[in-house]
Amino acid sequence: MKKIIDITSDELFFRFPINRAVEVDVNCQFKTVENVDYDDGYKRVMKEYITETSNEYMSLIDFIKTKEMAAYGMCPCCKKTINFRVMSNVELSKDVCKREVLYYNDTFSDDYLIDLPDPDVTMDVRIISLLEESKFIDKYLICPLCNKTYRVSFALEFENTEKKKRILLIKIGQYPSLHEFANEDLSLLEKILRKFKIKEDYRNAMRMHTDDYNIAAYVYLRRVLEKIVLSKYNENKNAVDAELVQQMKLEIEGKTKAESNAERKREVEEKVKQKYSGGFMHLDFVGKLKALKEYVPDFFTDNPEIYGVVSAGIHSLEENKCKEYYDILKQAVDIILYEEEAKRKKEELIKNTKQGIQKAVGEIRTNV
Repeated sequence: MKKIIDITSDELFFRFPINRAVEVDVNCQFKTVENVDYDDGYKRVMKEYITETSNEYMSLIDFIKTKEMAAYGMCPCCKKTINFRVMSNVELSKDVCKREVLYYNDTFSDDYLIDLPDPDVTMDVRIISLLEESKFIDKYLICPLCNKTYRVSFALEFENTEKKKRILLIKIGQYPSLHEFANEDLSLLEKILRKFKIKEDYRNAMRMHTDDYNIAAYVYLRRVLEKIVLSKYNENKNAVDAELVQQMKLEIEGKTKAESNAERKREVEEKVKQKYSGGFMHLDFVGKLKALKEYVPDFFTDNPEIYGVVSAGIHSLEENKCKEYYDILKQAVDIILYEEEAKRKKEELIKNTKQGIQKAVGEIRTNV
């Protein structure tokens, strides 16, 4: 779980999933300050003993009480990435916002010191007051371009056990959904996504990652890769099957060429035929890529390990590792898609240009 001091407002508003929490350590900090004074040539030293709230607690207070802040993200309405104005109307009392929990110095009498409260108890009372004043927190995000207002909601919980003492800042709601804020513009890939029938799988991978379900995101990334391969095979089935038959013949010839024993020769031949008997659909994924080498993007055939990493994410990796590798795998899938889109555009341009040339030639001949 992340600490509040390790997360930015941008991440909290635009990338942090619903029902996730950040941790706020509320254990008090103690420090001694030594003050030196010179009076009539005599050196006087006075020590101050100060108990303060944690830096994390003060970060939480700043987050709650700040009336206006900024957060950088994409507006779901105008589809522009800009700095939102983030507004809030929570009022906190002065006692709740104080850094100091307890103070005394060398001049305090023993009788006074005996009656000093326990700083941990004082801090507990302060936290309870904080939750009474701001159990639920709404932040309003205003787009400066289209003036649309969005809302992100948080709740506070206090955990006080023998092992741990902390406040949890929990994201409990967002309107519109986090997916809308994180939604990527798919217009550049729209045609190629529809061609491979992978638009929903591709979008679902991003949604799962946004919601911090990264193993589930890998399931959809693998579907994207598998559907690309299957689509390419169906487009070029006759040629691929013929090439597999030719490969089988060459392998039989190569493995039986030096074999003089007829029985042994037949055994080798049957073994090779059995290997190819299932055709393309029975090849492993790397074998399928090799069979489609002429038809799939170069980046895919040059990096077949992409599929292996995605599969490992589904079967053996932990969520945190899947999260760590997600961006690079998503980028690899994007390279494959953009390479395929560039090919589609080139073919479309060639086709349209040829048609234009033929039309021009036809009109010229008619007019001659």
